Amino acid sequence: MQAVIKDDLPVARFGLSSVEAPRGEAHHFIVTGENNRPRRWRVRAPTYQNLQGVPAMIKDQQLADMTIALGSIDPCFSCTDRLETIDLQSGAARVWVPRDLAGLVKPRQVAR
Repeated sequence: MQAVIKDDLPVARFGLSSVEAPRGEAHHFIVTGENNRPRRWRVRAPTYQNLQGVPAMIKDQQLADMTIALGSIDPCFSCTDRLETIDLQSGAARVWVPRDLAGLVKPRQVAR
């Protein structure tokens, strides 16, 4: 479904909105661009906010209890746009953003 906008939208205008979603509150941020198209549109899904509490929920718990703790917030990991990995030996943390993850994907081989 596509929204039809009859009037021209001014370029570089900001918009913020929050809506209630099944897993919590979803936040939308948009910057208008040229030709009535968004220049930037970000959605902060509820799962992202809920994941902040996971370390406290699983601290000093049994490994088997982790699935119960995660299930209690009903996470949707595909709703988050970043990933953090921690090297257990060095303790070094790395936050992966979509650009980093896309760099790991091998180009498709096209059959000729």
